[in-house]
Amino acid sequence: EWGGIDEGIQETVSALNALGITTTGSCEGHTDRSAPAPWVKVTASDKPRDVAHDSKAYRNWQLENKRLCEKTLKLLNEFYSNRDVTPDVRIVIDDTAHAGFWIHNGGDVYDRWRELVAETVAKRQRGEEIRGGISAEENERRLQTLPQYQKEMRAFAKFLKGKHSSSPAR
Repeated sequence: EWGGIDEGIQETVSALNALGITTTGSCEGHTDRSAPAPWVKVTASDKPRDVAHDSKAYRNWQLENKRLCEKTLKLLNEFYSNRDVTPDVRIVIDDTAHAGFWIHNGGDVYDRWRELVAETVAKRQRGEEIRGGISAEENERRLQTLPQYQKEMRAFAKFLKGKHSSSPAR
């Protein structure tokens, strides 16, 4: 059951939405389950009912997704213009989604988790049993890395809030 927006990602989600970057999912990252780093999914609103890839409505919607991605990339580039962090802590955009994109950090750890998610979905679709969870070793690793990832996402949220408060009224 969905429990709403994780407290640790709420500021980022609110700041993005205030800047007109529509969010459709998020996670603060967890040491014992789920994502090893915080992430936000951005997807243009008003997804057309006709999702045929050649429909005008769908193409326009995908153009809006691209515009949102470019706007977010511009903000990230500005955020990192005077900031030096390790590659795994750096927040990036993953635009490999069928629609929209993800904003996240976590480097290889996040990439491995996304691969695991894809494998799990494929197993479910084949009707295979899904076992496991996070190993003690992975949990220990996350205890070391997750706070750094969350701190960087909070810094990005603060930056975004500053952009919103300094932007002219709409």
